[in-house]
Amino acid sequence: MKVLGILTAAIFALAAQTARAQTPFVVTYADFSTRLVGKEFKSKISGVGVTARFLPDGSITVRALIGSITGRWFYNEQQQICLSVNTSAFSDEGCSYLFDLGDGRTFQGDGGRLWVMKQ
Repeated sequence: MKVLGILTAAIFALAAQTARAQTPFVVTYADFSTRLVGKEFKSKISGVGVTARFLPDGSITVRALIGSITGRWFYNEQQQICLSVNTSAFSDEGCSYLFDLGDGRTFQGDGGRLWVMKQ
């Protein structure tokens, strides 16, 4: 259950809203779908390194050394990214803004957590 909790937190952390950067801008669906889909991102959740990949079919995969979890992503009318997870042990859905910090590789969410696109 702890593995599932950490991985689920990783999925929702990517989409949580925060506006602490100097000149952040909201990543719209059009920008997200052309620049970010298919790319891999890295971050740390509760000290655990994770990678996340948004796939063109609307699925998301989050991996860590302790396991992996999949979910679904979509954008709502307010240009918020929404993530949905439904497993045998857990189900949740949430929507929020994703901010580009200006370099095209670093994104902020979840109270300041940074996600960096892998090259």
